[in-house]
Amino acid sequence: FCFRILLQFKIYELKMTDMEPEDSNWEFEDFYWALEDNPETWKPRERPLLLSILCIIFFVQSVLLSSLFLASAFYNSWLTKAINNYTEGHDYEKIPVLLFTIGGFALHGLLFIGTYYIWQLKKKGLVIIFISVFFILLFTFIIGAGSILNYLVYIMLLILIYLFHNRLQ
Repeated sequence: FCFRILLQFKIYELKMTDMEPEDSNWEFEDFYWALEDNPETWKPRERPLLLSILCIIFFVQSVLLSSLFLASAFYNSWLTKAINNYTEGHDYEKIPVLLFTIGGFALHGLLFIGTYYIWQLKKKGLVIIFISVFFILLFTFIIGAGSILNYLVYIMLLILIYLFHNRLQ
C-alpha cells in the first residue's frame, strides 16, 4: 500500500507542496500527514522481531487448532464415542459435541484473522485477538477442559502482544 502511494507520486510527478488535503478525490489523506517533506526518505513502519515471532506462534496455533476442530466436526460420531468412553458419569450426545467443535473452529479462525491484522500492524487485530482469546478461555473454563498451563500461555501471549500496541496503526 505504501509503495502504491510512492509509485503514484512518481507517475504523476507530484510534489508534496502541490497537494493539499482539501483537494477532492484525495484517497490517501491518512498518509499525507504521515509522510515527511521528502517522500523518498520516508520509511514504512517495521515490525519488531519479537512481534513477528509472536505472530508466527499465533498463526501456527490457530491453523492447527482450527484444523483439528474442523476435522472433529466431520468425525463427530467417533469423537462423541471417544469422549463417552473416557468420561464416567457423562453421556454426551452428538449435537453438543458438534456445537463445541464448530465454536472452537470459529474462535480459532477469528484468532487467525486477528493475527493477520497484527501482522499488518493494525490495531483492530489486537481487539480481535483479545475478544477471541477471552471467549476461548471462557469457553474452556466453563466446560472445564482447560488446564492452568493453557490459561497462562494464552494470557502471556496476550500480554506480550499488548506491549506492542503503540507500534500498531
